[in-house]
Amino acid sequence: MKYKLLLLFFCLFFQTTYPQLLDRKIEIFTTIDGLPDNCINAIQKDSKGFIWIATNNGLTRFDGQNFVNFSTTTHAAFFKNNIVDDIIVDKNLIYLVSGKEGVKLFDTDHLTLNNFFSRGIRSFSVNGNRQILLDNYGKLEVYENRKKRNNRSFTSFEPHNFIHYNNHYYLLTQGQGVLKISEKTLQTRNIIPADSVYMRAKLLHSKSYGLVYASGDKVYILDRDKFIPHPNLKSISVTNYFENQKSQPFYISRSKNIYRYTIDKFVNEKISITNNLEIKKLFFVTPTCYLIATNQGLIRVSDSKKISQHIDDNLLLKNEMIRIRRKIIPLNSEVFYLLGHPQIVVSKKGVLKNIPSNNFSIYDAVYLNHKIYCTTDSYGIISFDVETNKSEKIKLDSIPFKEFFYVIEKCGTHEVILGATDKIVIHNTFKNKTKIIKTPGLTIYSITKEGNTIWIGTNKGLRCAHYFNGVFSWKKIPSLYKKTIRNIAIDHIQNKIWLGTEEDGLLIVNPINFSYQTKKNSILKNIATITPDKDGNMWVSTFNGIMIFDIKNKTQYKLTKANGLINQEFNYKSAALIGNSKMIFGGLNGYDLIDFKNIKKDLGKVNTIEITGIKTITSSNIELERFENFNNQKELSFKTGEEEINLTVSNLAKTGISNSNFSYKINNAKSINPNNNIIRISNLPYGKHKLTIFLYDNFGNLKDQKVIIINAKVPFYYEINFYIFLALLILISGIGIIYYIIKSRKIETKIKDQIAMDLHDEVGTVLTRMLFISKSNKKLELQHDEIKKGIIEALFSIRTSITALSNTNTTLENLIYDTKELLHKELSNTSIEFLINEEKGFSSINLKPELYRDCKLIIFEATTNMIKYSNATSFFIHFDLDCQFTITITDNGHLKNINSIYNKGNGIANIIKRTERNKGTYSFSIVPPHGLSIQLKFNIK
Repeated sequence: MKYKLLLLFFCLFFQTTYPQLLDRKIEIFTTIDGLPDNCINAIQKDSKGFIWIATNNGLTRFDGQNFVNFSTTTHAAFFKNNIVDDIIVDKNLIYLVSGKEGVKLFDTDHLTLNNFFSRGIRSFSVNGNRQILLDNYGKLEVYENRKKRNNRSFTSFEPHNFIHYNNHYYLLTQGQGVLKISEKTLQTRNIIPADSVYMRAKLLHSKSYGLVYASGDKVYILDRDKFIPHPNLKSISVTNYFENQKSQPFYISRSKNIYRYTIDKFVNEKISITNNLEIKKLFFVTPTCYLIATNQGLIRVSDSKKISQHIDDNLLLKNEMIRIRRKIIPLNSEVFYLLGHPQIVVSKKGVLKNIPSNNFSIYDAVYLNHKIYCTTDSYGIISFDVETNKSEKIKLDSIPFKEFFYVIEKCGTHEVILGATDKIVIHNTFKNKTKIIKTPGLTIYSITKEGNTIWIGTNKGLRCAHYFNGVFSWKKIPSLYKKTIRNIAIDHIQNKIWLGTEEDGLLIVNPINFSYQTKKNSILKNIATITPDKDGNMWVSTFNGIMIFDIKNKTQYKLTKANGLINQEFNYKSAALIGNSKMIFGGLNGYDLIDFKNIKKDLGKVNTIEITGIKTITSSNIELERFENFNNQKELSFKTGEEEINLTVSNLAKTGISNSNFSYKINNAKSINPNNNIIRISNLPYGKHKLTIFLYDNFGNLKDQKVIIINAKVPFYYEINFYIFLALLILISGIGIIYYIIKSRKIETKIKDQIAMDLHDEVGTVLTRMLFISKSNKKLELQHDEIKKGIIEALFSIRTSITALSNTNTTLENLIYDTKELLHKELSNTSIEFLINEEKGFSSINLKPELYRDCKLIIFEATTNMIKYSNATSFFIHFDLDCQFTITITDNGHLKNINSIYNKGNGIANIIKRTERNKGTYSFSIVPPHGLSIQLKFNIK
């Protein structure tokens, strides 16, 4: 019992508050991020908004995200050791100061570097058109428009540095005070006693205190030519002292800690971002953002108001239970109830407190007559009295006690309407009476009542009903969407109905004709809640963030973790309007409380798009930075396939507050978000391409866009000149081909002439032989036979030559066919048997006309010789086509000596001649026992 009372006491009084809307962001930039060196010596800002940083390895320009570096690598005239000890910005010029090498002048418009002073110096200052320097020998020199006007040596003093103040130069010395020197004559007017000089001792201006002397240990202010302790730093050891734009004092202690003066005391800033950090200087970009020069890089500290105030109710949990956040019920602008699981939590004036109750798992709720009516998981309907903090179970007629309802809404003065699976229930809380409307096949997820019209979201789309004086009736509407509708809200400005789906984003419906518009993007997909505020803005929470639709100004705002939300995924039912402009949303990590007026007020300035750097990287990984004024360029060129071009873009927001973002696209491709604001372009097709860069504000609204033409260059053989050269080459080649064709025809004509000459010779020989036969003393019958044979031989030769000259049907298949015809005619009247053996697939093999003719004549010569001289009884011809075309002619005659074949007529000689002129080979051999074999081979490919 004692334990229970203690637990009850704990629940009653355990409470927590939620923090103020202040966001601190601390970032460190090092050489990994592009700094030329981690040792920072000085920081300044120019009129364009660039931050210039002096380091131990050159000068760098910072656009808030990226660095462009300058040193001996980019400018041969830079300090030999690359160390820049200090910088002073004067309009478009920067004076680079080196304790060893003097002063150089850097033009920020043209990025050029010139010498100004070539001796080591201790201090340098610019006052209007005057430049004043103190060299290492104690000589003070005054220049006007960079021309020397006056000088004075302080050889009897040990000068440290100086400052121009109230028409005088104040020269800080080691152990001899501060000399007050006339601006015109450089004569000493007064010596003001001052504390000893330590390492970082300096004189500086203060809006509140005038001239301030920070000795490196203590801080003093000048009061009537006398240094007195700083009123807020009398007993404090100070390494370095600074003031922001609002004269708020800051100081560095022991080069380790930064203190800021707030109200009536100094507070440690607690910049513990890394170990062994040496803090050198502070530079204030704005009153709420400053940069720190350290030995380990550049640190940026930014303070801003959060867009969301975090309400963390996890501290109220007991027994390590998981918190589920559902319905939020506001009573007024200062009191609201947070419902869900396991406890009921109330927020009063920024203080959260548990309400002792059973661990109901509440899903949806509505406020009616000082009571909150809730649907629960496994407990049915309960009511919670906000005045007595007592809960009560509600019995519904003819409804199972633990029935689960997805939605509950106010339906009248004493009535609530509930939605469940297969039913709608209307319950009168005063009369405790229940009315059931059956909805077979429908699960009711959302209900919104407007006058007498009830809009109902189901698992099968939107439904509509009418309810008046206790009478419920359905209204027929077009079926416009057949999937689950989780949320319904009324847009009274446009007179539209907003529907939230589970996977298809928003549907905005015109209730007159039921046409609708779909809104779906990376945030608008799974809709959790839709809530209008009193100004007509529509707030939509989802599983991916929040979107605000400013209907009057036709503007949208995207809110995610990236721009300040605590949650990324929000819960069904968990949203409410608090007061006039604040919205609260429940998610996995607590509650986001958002004031739309503060969002619009604290948008921050979104500048135009600035191209702050161009880097070309070659295929051999050589980086070449370009140092021209690229922001006004309309076209950029690079060697596509060989180079990659990187464009750094910025809106010059140096505060580090995320108030803008970029995307870009090439031609009509999909937009891409650049990594670290660097656009990387490579491997574009040859030619010109349109690069479009877009600048959006923190909430996704387009603020600026810039178009640059990217000229992707290629080697000459891809360009038009190459194609002209190629056309000429083709023309010349065409002329050569034509010449070759003409020459080939001449060769063909020559071959035909050769065939004709051969025909003339052969026919002439046959006719001459016939003439001799006719004059011989042989018998008449023998003469007739020989003349007949001669005529046949002559006719065969003529026909064969004509076939060759016509250049038709000179295929290997036709040669075999003609051979068969020839043997049939020549051997039909003899007792000699013949056989022709051939391979398949010869029909597509073409022979040159001269080869075709000579092969036929060779076979004719071989056949004639065989008949005349061999006494053979069988004759065999084999055609083969492997690597070469081979003809093998064999008989079974009576040949004893192979050499004897050359002595029998002109047949063998003609075979050899015809073979050789077709560049073929021949061989003669004896086939056992006494036959002759002739083998001929030709190349026909």
